[in-house]
Amino acid sequence: MIVLGIETATGVGSVAIVNDEGVIGECTLNVSLNHSERLLPIIDQLLKNSDILFSRIDGLVVSIGPGSFTGLRIGISTIKGLSLASAKPVVGISTLDGLAHHYPCAETLVCPMLDAKKKEVFAALYRWNASFELQKITTDLAIAPQKLLQKINERVIFLGDGSQVYESLIKEFLGSKALFAPPHLRHPRAATIACLGLEELKEGNTLAINNVTPLYIRPFDDERNKKS
Repeated sequence: MIVLGIETATGVGSVAIVNDEGVIGECTLNVSLNHSERLLPIIDQLLKNSDILFSRIDGLVVSIGPGSFTGLRIGISTIKGLSLASAKPVVGISTLDGLAHHYPCAETLVCPMLDAKKKEVFAALYRWNASFELQKITTDLAIAPQKLLQKINERVIFLGDGSQVYESLIKEFLGSKALFAPPHLRHPRAATIACLGLEELKEGNTLAINNVTPLYIRPFDDERNKKS
């Protein structure tokens, strides 16, 4: 099975092609271009460089958030368009789940943390069990970083751009208990999203196209303003 995955939940956008044996190709860009400007050209170039026709792709996988409202809409709209044009099945994967899988079998808590702006982060806590299964300890949260850190009293690995933004605060709260991912593992990756989606596709856990929606966690800014 060959799968195409897209990750646009943050400013770091990526596209990957994977199969049962591993990653065939991946392109990641952290540059000041809107995802809408680069996403389709990257997909096209990656398919060409991998010598794979789009017709050979068996399924499509997309990161559904939480993350940037605009980035998520672009990634999901692209996947929907590709699926509608080709009738290929679609799987959505949590951005935080994808990040947490960067550290399999860690002997510490794993905390992916994305900058949610407005002095909040999108985050969740995970732990690998003795059966090498990733257990999600919390739901996906939109939370003030101080409140999140108050929940932690042990060694923890932080990933995501939120851990960069709030690095000083994290060290203030946790000291030597806080560990930080190296740059190459810090950001969400399409390859991870695609590999997780591949397993879901094998199990038949696909989404109807109308159910491929962003996981925002908190409402849009204009919706919040209407309530205030």
